[in-house]
Amino acid sequence: MSYISGQIQADYPTVIKAYNYYTAEGYYTYLIPHLKPHYTILDVGYGPGNITEGLAKLCPQGVINHATSRYYGPVVPNLSFEISDARSLKQFPDNSFDVIHAHGCLLHVANKVKSLETFLRVCKPGGIVTVRDALLIGTIWSLKPDLPGIRKQWSKQREALLYMGSDPDKGLKKKEWAQMSGYEKNCSRIFVSQSS
Repeated sequence: MSYISGQIQADYPTVIKAYNYYTAEGYYTYLIPHLKPHYTILDVGYGPGNITEGLAKLCPQGVINHATSRYYGPVVPNLSFEISDARSLKQFPDNSFDVIHAHGCLLHVANKVKSLETFLRVCKPGGIVTVRDALLIGTIWSLKPDLPGIRKQWSKQREALLYMGSDPDKGLKKKEWAQMSGYEKNCSRIFVSQSS
């Protein structure tokens, strides 16, 4: 995963440090109850791979692929990392995975609908596609204590994302994009939820 303009890479030391505290148990609570030990999972575009490592441990009999740049964590036998494009995932045939997951990915791809179509293509019939992105980056509804410095930082983060070609408002559009991508065909269901 890299920003559209290529200005920030997932394997930058500062990015790796920022994501060190992310874990499957902490960030995938909505997905974990649905996992089975034998599931094959594709985790698309999630930075340095901390969460992906946790998924591999939760599905020890499955094969976990992480489409990203590089991984610096410990060796996990059922985990592999590959460079890929979320809009095509061309190295994966149709119906390859039980679960497709993209955490913070749509923010960084130019064609979100094409990426969602591709996720659906590589997901097995009856499988799970989950996409987690912030609703509005740079928008704070409530902050206690209200610290002007934090409000200013969020505003600057939003400006930087727009400058790099990202879409900080993508969380509001996911249901529409999923519908455009064909997720409601063949009895598929779309669930939209909100979390912090």
